[in-house]
Amino acid sequence: MIEYDRKEFGLIFILLIIAITTGIVAVTYSKFFSSSKSDNDLSVARWVVKVNNRIVTDNNHTFTFDDIIIDKNDNVEEGMFAPGVSATLPITIDAKDSDVAVDYEVNVSSDYVPINKAIVIKNVPIKGTIPIGGTVNIDNLKLVWEDIEGNDEEDTNFAINNETFKIPVEVKLTQHIDK
Repeated sequence: MIEYDRKEFGLIFILLIIAITTGIVAVTYSKFFSSSKSDNDLSVARWVVKVNNRIVTDNNHTFTFDDIIIDKNDNVEEGMFAPGVSATLPITIDAKDSDVAVDYEVNVSSDYVPINKAIVIKNVPIKGTIPIGGTVNIDNLKLVWEDIEGNDEEDTNFAINNETFKIPVEVKLTQHIDK
């Protein structure tokens, strides 16, 4: 029978362990480092959206609307907002110059604190999708000064102390993705 020298056997065993370890390291390293080449061109979609003719750049915008359309009321001077009167906040979202469809949500800012409990904003939130190159006119965001019995003193004080007031309206915009 052939006798093996312990030194030769140990050297072969160490070389075998080094070969296995090197193979494992090489396979692991190759999983993390790879490259590829492509000759394809990538076009970036344009995102140009305007809210009431103001260009918006990110997806959450807070606006204060000074222009409101007062609903006709025979008891109040034309163009004046008073108890018992309602008004519309007109909003136009224009995505004509965009290459993508746009989802929108219109709501009153969560930071808004009503300055008179009788002034109520109705029909919010308003949600929808604007098709590619489209526009939407929102005309159902209502501002109503409810005529609350017993609220006459607060209404009178509000009218004396405030010539105007602003309501922050948030318009959230995102790219529409079909699900």
